Amino acid sequence: MTLDRGLADSVALPDLVNGRLSAPSPLIGKAVAVVGAGAIGSRVCLELARSGAGQSQRPMLIIDGDQFSTANFGRHVLPVSAVRLAKAGALAAEVRRLHPDLTVEGVATDVFGVTARLQDYDLVIDATGSTPVGLRLNDLAVTTRRLGKPFPPVIHAAIHGNGLAAQTVLVTRSAHACLKCLRPNHGELKANPLKPGVTTAVESGTCGDGAHINYAAPAPMLAATLVVQAALEWAAAPDMPGPRVRTRVLDLEHTAPPKDRNWPIEPLCPACQGPVT
Repeated sequence: MTLDRGLADSVALPDLVNGRLSAPSPLIGKAVAVVGAGAIGSRVCLELARSGAGQSQRPMLIIDGDQFSTANFGRHVLPVSAVRLAKAGALAAEVRRLHPDLTVEGVATDVFGVTARLQDYDLVIDATGSTPVGLRLNDLAVTTRRLGKPFPPVIHAAIHGNGLAAQTVLVTRSAHACLKCLRPNHGELKANPLKPGVTTAVESGTCGDGAHINYAAPAPMLAATLVVQAALEWAAAPDMPGPRVRTRVLDLEHTAPPKDRNWPIEPLCPACQGPVT
């Protein structure tokens, strides 16, 4: 009798996520909301799904009010066929292509029109890379918590310079700095990874297009990596999630990255220490 070796592969979603891990992913069973479906957020969403988010009836929510354009193609995961589609919906469909059991919802709107929905999630990721949006979301989160109401932890992602460095800041209800603590004054950043005198070149907007900062795909890829790592470590140990401020660089000549650490609260921070209105 001749026996032929057979091979049986599981395609169950948890098995695929955990197939090369030493322990089950701590993101399985966590509901994650991602704000921003651009260069950073598009990669974050795909890797979160591969890491366990969007399972077990705990959905992933993607919020972005913009449409995908040809200018986005060079540093985004969506194909050119998605041009003129809402980024949130197109990206949700792209994530669902990974596995039919993933639960992902795309909402094509400004995040500040649906902030009440964020309270139903375990983790919020600010992948906009926008300082004004990040500070406003930070103010909403810390103020809500100070009023005694629940609001999930928020991971803020940023790219510094023209793609020179990537950074994440995790803000929880704890005795550590919020995002505004790290930016106490306009134009100041305590954890600035850029060397003194290094500036960011802004490209003037063309007709129908706003001003933008030029950088290539490696910068948002690096930022997304930091986000997913921070999310995994938070999910594994919410009370001890590792360094809340993390920085990685792509250019050693123009950067002097601070060590990963938990920064202290700014005593005069108007967001987390000022009066609650």
